[in-house]
This record gives sequence, structure tokens and C-alpha cells, in this order.
Amino acid sequence: MQLHRKRPAALAAAAMAALAVASSADAAAPTSHWSLRDLGTLGGDYSYGFAINASGQVAGYSFLAGNSTYHAFLYADGVMADLGTLGGANSRGYGINDSGQIAGAADLASGQSRAFRYDNGTMTNLDLGDVNSYGYGINASGTVVGSAVNNGVSVATVFQTDGSATSLNLPNGASSFAYAINNAGQVAGEYRQSGLTEAFFSSNVGLPAATVAPGSAYGINATGKITGRLDLVSPNPYSSLTIGNGSGVSGYGCLGGNFCEGKGINSNGWVTGESSIDSSPTRHAVLLNNGTLHDLNSFNGVAGTGWTLTHGQGINDAGQIVGYGIKPNGAEHGFVLSLDGVVWQSGGSGSFSDAANWSELVAPNRNVAAVIDPVRSLVVTGPSTSMDVKQLTIGGDGTGNNGIATLRLDAGTLNVTGADGVFTTITAKGVLTGDGTINGAVVNAGIVNAVNLTLNGGLSNQGIITGTGVLNTDLNNGSAGTLQLQAAQVLTLNGSAHSNAGLIDLSGGAT
Repeated sequence: MQLHRKRPAALAAAAMAALAVASSADAAAPTSHWSLRDLGTLGGDYSYGFAINASGQVAGYSFLAGNSTYHAFLYADGVMADLGTLGGANSRGYGINDSGQIAGAADLASGQSRAFRYDNGTMTNLDLGDVNSYGYGINASGTVVGSAVNNGVSVATVFQTDGSATSLNLPNGASSFAYAINNAGQVAGEYRQSGLTEAFFSSNVGLPAATVAPGSAYGINATGKITGRLDLVSPNPYSSLTIGNGSGVSGYGCLGGNFCEGKGINSNGWVTGESSIDSSPTRHAVLLNNGTLHDLNSFNGVAGTGWTLTHGQGINDAGQIVGYGIKPNGAEHGFVLSLDGVVWQSGGSGSFSDAANWSELVAPNRNVAAVIDPVRSLVVTGPSTSMDVKQLTIGGDGTGNNGIATLRLDAGTLNVTGADGVFTTITAKGVLTGDGTINGAVVNAGIVNAVNLTLNGGLSNQGIITGTGVLNTDLNNGSAGTLQLQAAQVLTLNGSAHSNAGLIDLSGGAT
């Protein structure tokens, strides 16, 4: 152990003074990070993801070996499970609820199609007699919506859990399709009549469905907002991705060309879908959030992978997007795209728990890592309660920012769940201080200024530890680490296992 009572270098003083100095120049801000997962297949060359629930389970369908037949699947925890059929060759999964129940359509041995509800290993035939039927959406209670073909006309249908079915109240003679249902029983879909397609919204099965706008409605969220396609006929025919409800609709244009549509919408109003990018038939998967339409292929974590994500189909409240696209080898596979890293986007100080301060307007959570890497020096405060975060980085690496990032805990707890053995990292441009708790190992190359900090999981120090207060942790002071206290500072270190290979520097009566 090295114990120095003189002060060989004003390390802590210089570093702490830097906290108050904002940089006069801005550097390029870091960006959010997304992770792309290939869903794989059931043995064939093609798979398609259509819906995703809160826990990240996916419904879709995949071709089997030989590419002549396809089966519905449930994808969970990295495994694609074959759901089989109702005795025929093919099946497709289209919708999934948070319990893992799936809605879809499967062939009978006769070749006819039947809507099904899959639940815990059992595929139930939602039989309506000698008619083809299809299930597209499912809510928390297991109610399935879809269509049934009667006398050659498709009729939007609600398949109840008691085995009964009800046709939606739509114009007589119209061919109609119910695509989505929320937990309140509100339904979105389309009907076709006299050569026109109209999007509809139904607040109650027994009431006439409201016509929303020319086009189609494919997704509905918990509050009744819908998304789909808006068909405009003047001055020139083109389509627009939309968000709306029973009383109005807004169009958001396309990335290019004249076609785009929304397929899934989450509780935050985020929409995923697809858009043309020019006059060619090429489509790209998109995300509409905070009023801006993004090409998924431009995202950090997708660009450069060789994939072309062509269709976004579903999105959950964690921002995970399911769809399908083209791999570098030309095969078409289902994918899940997950927002796994957000960065501090506010130009100034603010609250850790306020989503408005983070990129994508998403607060850190157990699925999303947080990077506080500002272009100017600032202080992030909080949280005051308990929050989960996948990983936490305080400060940048010196190449992507000019600011010192300070996280000042405010009596709350950050539960850092970790990924690949990494939990909380404080870089050379980072500072941790305040009163609160971090669960998970902390690695420090910057400054830990203890007031009343509890770091469960231990603190590995290659930077500076200072402050007047209490530090509750097991400390490993590395060879590049300094525990430095200045005049009259008193630091109490509590823990059960400490080690020191660095410098302990006390001056002016510090204890």
C-alpha cells in the first residue's frame, strides 16, 4: 500500500474544477444503438415475423425444408417452435398477445383454411362451418379478429373465446377484413366497395363501424389510435403512412416514391411499416416516431450489416420491431430489431428518469442501456425512486464529446442488470456523486465523489475517489487508481473486502 500525506499532483482539484467549465466547441453527438436479430427458419430459406408482444415473443411463419410448405411459429428465447397445422399443409401466425396466445390461419386436410387460436401447445380451430376463415389479430382476453368468406365475400369477423363469432357492422355487400383488436375490444380494418378501399374503426362489435379515411387500417394500440395507409387521389394518386382514430387521421408521406403504410403501433404512438424509397418497387421498413419517418436500414446497428429490412410488421412498448427483410445471402428472413442503447440528447442538465432527455424519447430500462455522453458539461440528476437499466456509461471516450458528464444520484436506486459482464462504467470524462444506490459492478476511470453512495457489486477504481461522506462498497483500488482527500475531507469507506495497488493521498488533515 502506498500512503502519501503530501499532494504530488492536484488531480482531484483539477478534475473537479473541470466540471464547472462548459466546452466552447461542440463535437458530433453519439447516436442510439439498435440490435438486429435473425429469427432463423424452420428449415427452409424464408421466414416472416408479423407480431411481437411485451416480452419479445414473436408470431409469424416459416418455410420448412424444401420450401414447398410453411408453418406458423412462436419465437421465444432464441428458439423458433413449429405450431403445426390443422391437418393440412400450411399455416401462418399473424397476431400474438402478452400471454403468448397466437392468432392465425391453418389448412385443413381438405385444403380449406380456418382461423385458429394457439394457446400453450394447442391450436384450436375457430370453425364456422364450411367456409374459409382467417385470424389476424388477438387481444389479452384471447378474442381473435379476422375474416370469414361467405358466398364469395370476405366479412370482418370477431371470434369470441366461447366459440361464437360475430360479423362487424359494415356496409352491406362490402368485402371486409378486421386486422387488429386492442384490450378494450376496439377493432381496426378495411372494407372494399365499388372499387374503393376504406379504413374503419369499430368501438363496439354491435355498432356500425366508423369510416376513418380512404385506405386501410392495420394496427391499433391500447388507447385506440390506429395506423395504416391513407389513399389520396388529388392531385395525383399516392399513399401515405397514417396515424389516426375514429375521428380523424394524419398522413406522414413516404421515404420516396408513392407508397407507404403503417402496420403496427405501440402505446407510445410509435409506428412501424414499410415505404417505397423511389419510383422502383423496392420497399424499406420504417419507424415513425416523434413526427419523423425513419428508414430502419439507416439505424446504428443495421447499417453496414448487409441486411435490407423491407417490412416492419409489429412493435411493442419497449420499441422492439418485428418484420422481415433480405439477408446478405439473398434469403428472406424474419427479424427483431431492438433499441438497446439510448444517449443523453438534452443540451443541458436534467432528470435521468425523464424520457424527453434521451434519444428516441425513451428512458433507460432493463432492455435499454444508457450513455451520458454530452457535447457540453452538464449534470444529470436522479432517479429518486428505483429504475432498471441494462448498462450505464457516464461520460464519453474523449473522441465523441467535449463535455464532462456528472450523474448525481437523488436518493434512488439504479438496478443495472448488465450485458456481457459489463454493468456501470465511469469514463475519464465521467463523474458519479450524490446520495443513492447502484446495483451491479462499477468500473471507474473518472471521478467518484462520495456523498452517500452505495455501490452493491463493488467498485474497481482506475480513476479518482474523493469526497466527504460515506461510500458503501467493496473497493479494489487499481494501480492507476487514487483515493484522494483534501483538507478537512472525511470519507468513511464501508465494505467487507478491500484491496489497494494504487495511491492513497491525504492532505491537510483529511481522514
